Amino acid sequence: MRVDRSLLRALLLPLPAPAYLLLDLLLQRGLTALALSRELAVLIAESLLALAAWLWFRRLPKPALPRRASPAALLRWAAAALSFALAMTLLPAEESAPSGLIGLLGICLAAPAAEELVYRGLLLRRSEGLTGKAWILGLSALLFAAGHPLWRHFSAALVFGLFLALLYERRQTVLAPLTVHVLVNLLSSLLRHCTVPAPLGILGALAFLSAFPLLLLKGFDER
Repeated sequence: MRVDRSLLRALLLPLPAPAYLLLDLLLQRGLTALALSRELAVLIAESLLALAAWLWFRRLPKPALPRRASPAALLRWAAAALSFALAMTLLPAEESAPSGLIGLLGICLAAPAAEELVYRGLLLRRSEGLTGKAWILGLSALLFAAGHPLWRHFSAALVFGLFLALLYERRQTVLAPLTVHVLVNLLSSLLRHCTVPAPLGILGALAFLSAFPLLLLKGFDER
């Protein structure tokens, strides 16, 4: 019995996500077993996985050259990142957020790089040629959220993952969602040390949600 190649590709499409989560868990536990700090274990594990994902990603067929980000587009990305970071202050803080320079490098640089290369880069780039895009974008967001079961709230990670998937689809480069992801993690880490009024968090949530129709209408990233 012959298996349709498109069906086989669709079935194999999500595999990088569980592989990443399993390897991340094993690496971090192995490194902490060697008496390394949690922050250093996260930095090393995420850096190694980001490198492995990049080596795979760079071998995939490249799409048409993406447009270079204009200063206006970069400002919109930064505004979206700030809006989401403010919205996250409405949710309970994480109990064991990394601290110090090593912790910040791990959570604000290495982890976003690994996650964007896996959830957006490998998944969405490998989906080229498959029928339909909506389910693939939704799958990317769902897998990203499943990898953050303790990340404040699953629903927040799902919404954020969908935004990043749409941004990747619009720009056809992993640098776009990576920029927003890094900014969100950095701003969220900084805002943990501030008292943000609830109305400001609500305003941030509304501003972030307003970016979705703009992305869908291709207006969010126009020059």
